[in-house]
Amino acid sequence: MQVLAALRFFAGGPYQSYIGEEEYAAMDQSSVSRCITEVAKAICEHLMQHWIKLDLSPESVAGLREGFYQKYGFPGAIGAIDCTHVAIVAPPVDNPIYMERQYYNHKRYHSINVQLVIAFFFL
Repeated sequence: MQVLAALRFFAGGPYQSYIGEEEYAAMDQSSVSRCITEVAKAICEHLMQHWIKLDLSPESVAGLREGFYQKYGFPGAIGAIDCTHVAIVAPPVDNPIYMERQYYNHKRYHSINVQLVIAFFFL
């Protein structure tokens, strides 16, 4: 339940109270908060070391900086971060699992938020 509650928050955030209202994962906000903290710590301590790697050796950074500058014209950068909304067909308003209000974004249409993270390195 802890992992499911945290994954639900990571997928749909930013409101922990929505998770507690769901039929299959009912728990109070403080429990949801503890689940998020514990699962995030486990991801950072165990999964990141295995799956997320960034070579920050001087040679690697120099190559990345040059490549990023040649392609995009940003001096000193070795990556970027950006988000976008991918439009979706709205879930039914009465769906207890995929609640329609959680997919309605600030741009006034239904979407899933997608984020890409790449590192920057400035000397």
